[in-house]
Amino acid sequence: MRRRVWCYAGTMLLASGLAGFAPFQAQAEGLWDRVKDVYHMPETMDRLEERLSETIRQSEEAAEQFRETQSMLMEENEALRRTNESLEARLLAAEATIADQRAAATRWTRLLATAAALLLLYFALARLLRFFVWRREHHAAKDGSA
Repeated sequence: MRRRVWCYAGTMLLASGLAGFAPFQAQAEGLWDRVKDVYHMPETMDRLEERLSETIRQSEEAAEQFRETQSMLMEENEALRRTNESLEARLLAAEATIADQRAAATRWTRLLATAAALLLLYFALARLLRFFVWRREHHAAKDGSA
């Protein structure tokens, strides 16, 4: 039981100590200097600070490269979109031309088939007419000669 009380008291003391640091955000600017003084590690902190500044510089460069690449890709995308639209228009025009050519070919095919059928019908009727004329003359010649 006493052990719990001491743990609770220690936790409260630690929490109140940490809570005391929170309002001093104005002093956070000198945080690196205070850490150097407390831990007596100026060289390590200087190296860490240099690494941090180098990392920040590299991330800014990477962000700039990203923005440049993004703008370049957006321009490329826009150019490809315009090309796609023009190709779609050409495709529609070509499809319309092909449809017109097919319609014309169908008309000519039907016209020629109709002409051929009429020509065949003409020859068939001419043959039938000759046959009937021959038959009448043949019967008339038989009846007149008998």
